[in-house]
Amino acid sequence: GGVQLELAYPSGARIPGTGGDTDVIASATFPPGFLNANDQDTNSDTIDDRVDFAWASSGGTFTDLATVEFECVPGEPIPTAGSFTCTIKSASDDLGQDIQGVTCTVTVQ
Repeated sequence: GGVQLELAYPSGARIPGTGGDTDVIASATFPPGFLNANDQDTNSDTIDDRVDFAWASSGGTFTDLATVEFECVPGEPIPTAGSFTCTIKSASDDLGQDIQGVTCTVTVQ
């Protein structure tokens, strides 16, 4: 099965480290499987503000699928969970059939 999710984040948060999508993958914890990530600047201000994840694996049922680590940007207000937006773009079972009703939420620790 697999899931594609989009996580938009505010200017007060960023993926730790610098230099490409490998930092995004290093900042994410998913169950074993294949993970691809793409951090993007959606408003052309040279600051990434959305990360897209694609994850696939065979077998397993999960309630909490992922943990993504962000760091606070110095001089910016500390973001709240409500300033992040999580969207499930697609979800499928091991046979590739769509799973309806999959949602995601953001919590801040």
